[in-house]
Amino acid sequence: MDSVLLCLCHQQVAASFSLRSSDEKVISRLAEAVCTLAFDSIQEEFLRGSSGKTLDGFFNWFPKPKQFMSKDSSVVIFRYADEIVENSTSLLDRFNMVRAKFTLTNKKPGRSAWPSLVHSKLEKIGGSEFSAWASEYVPAYRIEIDADRLTDLNFEGWKRTMANKWEVYLTHSQMVGLANIVDMYFEDVYTLPSKQLSCDVAEDTKKLSKTEEGCS
Repeated sequence: MDSVLLCLCHQQVAASFSLRSSDEKVISRLAEAVCTLAFDSIQEEFLRGSSGKTLDGFFNWFPKPKQFMSKDSSVVIFRYADEIVENSTSLLDRFNMVRAKFTLTNKKPGRSAWPSLVHSKLEKIGGSEFSAWASEYVPAYRIEIDADRLTDLNFEGWKRTMANKWEVYLTHSQMVGLANIVDMYFEDVYTLPSKQLSCDVAEDTKKLSKTEEGCS
C-alpha cells in the first residue's frame, strides 16, 4: 500500500490538462461522475459531522479506491481518501522534506462547500499547512475515460492505458476546480440552453438538501 501511494506522490500530477470534444455527451458523462463523487463526499462529511464520529471506523472496510461513474460507465473516478490516511506518516515525512520548495496558494483555507474527506485527519497529524499541502499536491483522484464509448476526444496531459482508456490524476484542489467548471457550464443558460444534468444526480442532491434541513 505504501509503495503505491508514494509512487503516486512522486509522479507529479499534471499542472494542466485538457479534454476537447464537440460532442456534448462527453461533458455530460464527465459531469455525472463528478457530481456523483461530490455528492457522496459531501454526504459522508455531513453524516460524519452529525454523528460526531471520525472516519477511522470506515477505512478498513474499503481497501480499494472507491469508484464513481457516469450512467454508462464511460467515465470513472477513483477516490484515494483511504490510501492517503493510511500513508499519512510517509506523506508527512515527504512534506517536511519539501515544504520549503512549495508555496501554498492558501495556507489557511476557510470552510469549503466541498471539503476533502481527509482534511481534518491530516490537520490533526501534521497541522493546517500539511493538510493544505496534501490538498494541493497529493493525488487524491484518478479520472478514467473509455475512448471506445465516447467519440471525438482530444486529450492533452492524459495518459493512455490498456483497452483505449485515458487517465489523469488530480489533487483535491484540482477536482474542486473541475467541479466548478462543470457547475458553471450547466448554470450558463446562454450556451446550449437545453442541456441537462442526469436526473438521478439532481435527485440525489435534492435528497441531501432535505436531509440537512431536517437535521438543522
